[in-house]
Amino acid sequence: MKLCVNTLLGLGMQALAEAITLGLKAGLQRERLLEVLGGTVVLSPSQKSKLENVLKGAYPPTFPLRLMFKDFGLILDTAMHLAAAMPITAAAQQVCAVEFGPAVRRWARRGLLLSCPHDGTMAGV
Repeated sequence: MKLCVNTLLGLGMQALAEAITLGLKAGLQRERLLEVLGGTVVLSPSQKSKLENVLKGAYPPTFPLRLMFKDFGLILDTAMHLAAAMPITAAAQQVCAVEFGPAVRRWARRGLLLSCPHDGTMAGV
């Protein structure tokens, strides 16, 4: 159940980030973009709670990236064993890996890595 919920959490945050990025790159006014997005029925309460942070340009961590990265791995490993295709989750994991990569390299230099039991890949402590 937790992996199902975290799939929605991770993909929802990725979708919100991409929608905001698209709007800003297209030249939309930040405040108006966030107001319109916040007024739609397609955003979850969790996503809506992030809009004020975006408006302020403040991004306090609420769910550590290392845990989302780990969960994406667990989700995809479980899906593989169940023969359930999850291409959107796989793409989101790759985006997460790009952001998470520098932290993994720093931890590796300090010897602070553990193997995840689900697939033997490295994840930060």
